[in-house]
Amino acid sequence: MRPVAVTEGATFTGFARDAYTTTQVFTDRAFGARLDVTWQHAERDTDHRACRQRAGRALTEAFTGHTSRSSQHTFYQLGAAVLDACPEIAHVRVEGAHLTRALVDLSPFGAENDGRVYTAADHQRSTVAVDVHRT
Repeated sequence: MRPVAVTEGATFTGFARDAYTTTQVFTDRAFGARLDVTWQHAERDTDHRACRQRAGRALTEAFTGHTSRSSQHTFYQLGAAVLDACPEIAHVRVEGAHLTRALVDLSPFGAENDGRVYTAADHQRSTVAVDVHRT
């Protein structure tokens, strides 16, 4: 699995809420994930090394270059980016764990956290899998 993270440009809004929802709404958050990306080629006769390099660049650019609305949204965008970069690929599976980053409570130190100090958190860790197929 490949770990990736961004410190801005990720949101988490618009999800269903009820009396038991503890997830916070974020309009700008740190976002991290551990990714396992696999794909199937449409044909056997292809330059696998060149395709892997293009796919790797596409994954990095897609992860850092878009506003994430959720893990599912981001994982779909990553799969679509691989298909765009590699016409020889027929199917992409992006699977991984969303790594929650929580704001640190600085109030015991007499300071306010204005969204700049985060810590890794083990709670609210989710696993997501998205399959993207060429049509």
